[in-house]
Amino acid sequence: PLCATQAAAAGGSQADRELEHLRALACIDEVTGLCNRRHLMAQAEAAWHLARAQGPALCLLAFEVPQVAHLAGTLGQAAANTLTSALAARLVADSPAQSVLGHLGDGEFAALLPQHGGPDRAAALQLAARWQALLQEPVALADLTVYPQCAIGLAFEPGDKGSGDAVDAHALLVAAQSARREAEGTGTP
Repeated sequence: PLCATQAAAAGGSQADRELEHLRALACIDEVTGLCNRRHLMAQAEAAWHLARAQGPALCLLAFEVPQVAHLAGTLGQAAANTLTSALAARLVADSPAQSVLGHLGDGEFAALLPQHGGPDRAAALQLAARWQALLQEPVALADLTVYPQCAIGLAFEPGDKGSGDAVDAHALLVAAQSARREAEGTGTP
């Protein structure tokens, strides 16, 4: 579930290995080790084009834990980074093999789930509910226990019948973020 660029080149010169290392660093979020926004969106764009051309569907999940931004404002960025890292580790441990996870900033994450053979909406909703429960488990930070809240939104390509398909991967992310905002009041993905 981590970035594909994290695999280091085994051979080549020292300069080649260093260049590959720099390329990998450009794609990885330094706090979580997940894909950064730019790399996740490049992966999503490639998957979106594949879904359009060859038919396998995909699902994009957008989720947010607002306590990360709150911690940054009250206890500082180090505390927020500790919480973010703990949440990312939970996601990595529970992610399907084909998923691509990304940290978009502050407490915002996204996951790209290729859906080979067609969208399995029920499975995606089950995963979202499982992740929501996982991310809402308490996190111990030094002398403080944080009780995170999480909202998750899902968007599919191709879209639901009658709702229109996303015009690109960015529109798919916007649709997932919109679904997340709608879900914030309900407590369910």
